[in-house]
Parts: sequence; C-alpha cells; structure tokens
Amino acid sequence: MKYHVDAPFYKVAVRLLMNRDTWNKLPPHVQKLISDLMPRVEKEAAARHAEHVRKEREELAKQGVKFIAWSPEDTKRFNEIAKKVGIEEARSSLPGPRPELIKMITK
Repeated sequence: MKYHVDAPFYKVAVRLLMNRDTWNKLPPHVQKLISDLMPRVEKEAAARHAEHVRKEREELAKQGVKFIAWSPEDTKRFNEIAKKVGIEEARSSLPGPRPELIKMITK
C-alpha cells in the first residue's frame, strides 16, 4: 500500500444494547452498576481506539505510506454515501425488527 485516504467512516462506538425485558429482570444494584460503569467504559474504549489508530498511522508512515486528506466537503459526501450504503445493507440483511434497530444505530 502506498497511499491511505484519510476519510474515516463508521466511527467506533461502544454501546451496550440490551433487551428491555432482560434489563428489567436485573436486580436494581446490577442496573446501577452497569449505568455507572458504562460512561467510563465508553471513554476508555475511545481512548484505546485512538491510541491504536495513532500507532497504526505511525507504522504506516514509517513504511512510506502517504496520507491523502480530502476536503471537508468531500469527506462529508463520502460519509453520507457510506452511511446510506450501510443502512441499506442493514435493511436487507439484519434479522428481527429492522426499523427499530436501524433507528437505534443511526442516532
């Protein structure tokens, strides 16, 4: 690989999705524990991901890979297309209540 186009899409998101009935069956102290811990888990996961990306970019640069940055307008257009394609793929391949799931993952 000689070039890397800097147009990230499908951002990494750490989410805990749980069936409402399952959540309601958890004891209150476990619900509280999960609710209290998730913000920290989300921050730590984002930091680990950012560090991974930094190291990966550093290694690629050492190997002579040149990074190409698109204009903000082109990046925005690319992300819109990627999101549209991803949603269409989800609509055609996901099992279960697709509209509800798609609504949750596209917020």
